[in-house]
Amino acid sequence: MVPVVACCSVPVGLCLNGTAGCLLLCSGRTVSEWYRWLLVALFHNNCMFLSHRLITLGHEYQDRMPPVLQQHTVTFVDLAHRLRVLATETFLRQMRAQRDNLLGILRDCALVKNTDVEKCIRQCLRQLELLQTVWEQVLPSTVYCKTLGCLVNTMVQELVLRTMALEDIPADTAVQLVAAFAVVIARAPKVLKDPNEVFHRVHHWSQFLELQLVLGANLRTISDRWADGKGPLAHVFTPDQTKQLIRALFQNTERRAAVLASIK
Repeated sequence: MVPVVACCSVPVGLCLNGTAGCLLLCSGRTVSEWYRWLLVALFHNNCMFLSHRLITLGHEYQDRMPPVLQQHTVTFVDLAHRLRVLATETFLRQMRAQRDNLLGILRDCALVKNTDVEKCIRQCLRQLELLQTVWEQVLPSTVYCKTLGCLVNTMVQELVLRTMALEDIPADTAVQLVAAFAVVIARAPKVLKDPNEVFHRVHHWSQFLELQLVLGANLRTISDRWADGKGPLAHVFTPDQTKQLIRALFQNTERRAAVLASIK
């Protein structure tokens, strides 16, 4: 960068120099966050490993101890439990911080503006993908899948709640939300070790998929998916929630009134 700046005019050189400074600053912050998340995962693993070793240590070295100690069971079970608690509490604090970060991003955006919501969604997905990069090869598989599943669930649940809170969803907004939610559907499952486990790991995933479908559907399709309370729509939304969505999406017509009356 320095040789390039030296060959440029003064204004261009100043711009390039400023850009280089911003890149270095951004890189420093990103690397700092990356190592902080990595250290939390390593600390969790180390505590769990030491806890396991403390439980087995007495039995493993029983025969090597002096005769007077061989008459007693040497154990560190009390310390093992404390280490497990420390590992769990430390990791849960980090997980809550990540959850709060995702919620903060989503609550700062307006769903009625496509540029805002898609930008926020992509920011959340980048956060999840960065966590995947840091944690996937470090945490035990069960811990990793449960953690990322919970964080993805936090994101989709918040999107569902914020959409359901809208009293009016214009047609163009509905189209934009369908497109924005499609980004989540395409990328979010990939942060899990097996994307096919998304229905098992993400509690509100089916509801989120159904919401995206309803946002792009007509009244006939919605009525068919309700199917007298036996269809897929009825499995994830209550009658009141479904009616609220219909009122927000469609103008007051006889057809809308008939569909609302059929949802019980």
